[in-house]
Amino acid sequence: MTVGFGAVAFGVRIVKPEGADRADATEVHIPGGDVNYVDIGGRLPSHISLSLKIATDADYASLRLLVGTQATLTIASGAHANTLLVSLTRTARYGAAGLTFADADFIAP
Repeated sequence: MTVGFGAVAFGVRIVKPEGADRADATEVHIPGGDVNYVDIGGRLPSHISLSLKIATDADYASLRLLVGTQATLTIASGAHANTLLVSLTRTARYGAAGLTFADADFIAP
């Protein structure tokens, strides 16, 4: 299986826990009594945080251009269509080719 986002392939070093499933809800207390209004807005999207191993500077540059865009994220747990790349942070760079370790955050609908 090819692991990557859009047309950019990478290795996954660490999959950080996604956290609990959450719903979008707002609670408003109505003054003057024991009344509360709860507005239920549905489930929130999943957040996926990965620690990546990117082979070259060119691949890292291509992935940087995808920040703020949606594409298919393919990892061991499967393909996640219309996933948004929210952030990409280079944590280390090695060698002439630019082997890069980076942290990436995605939102999957």
